[in-house]
Amino acid sequence: MSGIYGLVRLDQTPAATDFASMKRALEHWGPNGHSSWFGDSVVLGQALLRSTPEASFELMPALACGNTVCLTAAARLDNRDELCDTFGIDSSDRARVSDGRLILLAFERWGQACVHRLLGDWSFAVWNRQTQSLFLARDHYGNTGLHYCFKNNRFAFSSGIEGLLALEGVGAQANGQKIAELLILWACDGVGTFYKDIFRLPPAHTLSFQNGVVKTERYWKLEDTRSFRLRSDAEYVEAFQAILRTAVKSRLRSNRPVASTLSAGLDSGAVTALAAEALRERNDTLTAFTSVPVHAPDRPSQHGLDDEWGLANQTATWIKNVSHLPLDAATWTPLAGVRKSMGILQEPEFATANSYWVQALLSELQSQGFGVLLTGQCGNFAASWSGGTYRTWTALGAGAFGHALDQFVSGASQRQSYTRALLAEIMKPAWLTADAGLKRLRRANQPPWDKSSAISESLVQRIGLLEQTRAAKWFGLELFLMNARQQQALGLMPAITPIGAIWHSLGAGYGIEVRDPTMDKRLLEFCVGAPQSQFSRGGHDRFLMRHAKPAARIGAVEHQTRRAGFGLGAASVGE
Repeated sequence: MSGIYGLVRLDQTPAATDFASMKRALEHWGPNGHSSWFGDSVVLGQALLRSTPEASFELMPALACGNTVCLTAAARLDNRDELCDTFGIDSSDRARVSDGRLILLAFERWGQACVHRLLGDWSFAVWNRQTQSLFLARDHYGNTGLHYCFKNNRFAFSSGIEGLLALEGVGAQANGQKIAELLILWACDGVGTFYKDIFRLPPAHTLSFQNGVVKTERYWKLEDTRSFRLRSDAEYVEAFQAILRTAVKSRLRSNRPVASTLSAGLDSGAVTALAAEALRERNDTLTAFTSVPVHAPDRPSQHGLDDEWGLANQTATWIKNVSHLPLDAATWTPLAGVRKSMGILQEPEFATANSYWVQALLSELQSQGFGVLLTGQCGNFAASWSGGTYRTWTALGAGAFGHALDQFVSGASQRQSYTRALLAEIMKPAWLTADAGLKRLRRANQPPWDKSSAISESLVQRIGLLEQTRAAKWFGLELFLMNARQQQALGLMPAITPIGAIWHSLGAGYGIEVRDPTMDKRLLEFCVGAPQSQFSRGGHDRFLMRHAKPAARIGAVEHQTRRAGFGLGAASVGE
């Protein structure tokens, strides 16, 4: 995906010098060129990566609204046909209309409220020449990033942090708060970066800058998704399959070959299967990569899968339209992966142990000429949500007594004992809850994070970390104290998660666009709004994903998803 950047100077100093520094730092973001628009002490830019056929016609930044506003965008829209219908664009002309152009038309039609009408991965910036104001916006929950800083009478923004670090006087001080959050594994607000002067615009947020005032606003809340009911288990399964298929198919629009990650799990397997199915219809083949160990372990793990190739290869063979390739990352050491990641992101990332094979994968994709990588990273807490931990206990706490009974009976059947089920499903979480409460009373002034954390006491004292976590009611990952929906939100971290920004920057480092169908707004709303009983049923977790059939009858269930408010081709408006 392309990148965007720009700045506004309040002291009427020409922006050309600062902009040139940003452009040099972001050179790798635009393998297909950089373009810019200069106003009075204002400049907007785009670093172009053509990842779709329509991107060949991208011309950004562009003027609109009678030349009173200038807009630049980095976007891949998933509801193009709906938008083209709205704007009266003939079917014969749509192939020449870029996604950025559609955002421009949407802004002309709806103004800042256009954010409710756009589906996909996107970010954009608009400078209003009349009001002398800047407006930034980022998608609901996609693989995009947008960062900003306001210092020395200069407001600047950039898809990648490196564009801001190139500015004089920015990035000299580390952000101790963010370092502390990383060391205790606390996802605080999604805004801070590891630099004191640089901030991240979280998903589903807009930013307005005028007269030296920065104001951010959240325009969509996944947590507020309304619950819905369908008539039968079969309808939930078929509706889920239809939405997931649409999410995958809409992310296959590419002007270069598409690849996917394929593990032994359900999410990447489902994404790969549906992508291969769609590509088969146009006589194309999907290439799937599976990370494999360089050396076989001395003894098999009792708690995980050491080598996912065997099960992943069975999946690929069953799908048929897949070229399945192993990735052993033999030329990458863990330390080399961390260094490369730091070089691209300019800050640490979570789960650094995976850096080496992620870098190996992106490097391999680049060398083979791929343009798009499909993943299923968000699936664990949405498409293949397990239903939560201690499901009988959490169902009782939520007042879902029928679901709690089903979970208890299923647990007793699996354990072949009602007594064992009572101990494991009710007594254990009840004891853990009581024990946690007593520990908090006894350790009211002690930190809630694990004793093995590398955080220093001086940093804890300097930023008042204990008081912060107490005020935020953060006590570590005590999942038995949360209901299933709270556990789901903890994993998804809406409006907080940095994963989209990470993938946007990592992809830019290799000229690859990373797309995740399990991040689709329509799919997320469906999985959060569906009853928790649909995710754990009859002793099985991840019920919806396990029962989805390869050939769902989409036409037969589309009216049901529309009835529930999850239309396959329309964005929800006015949340």
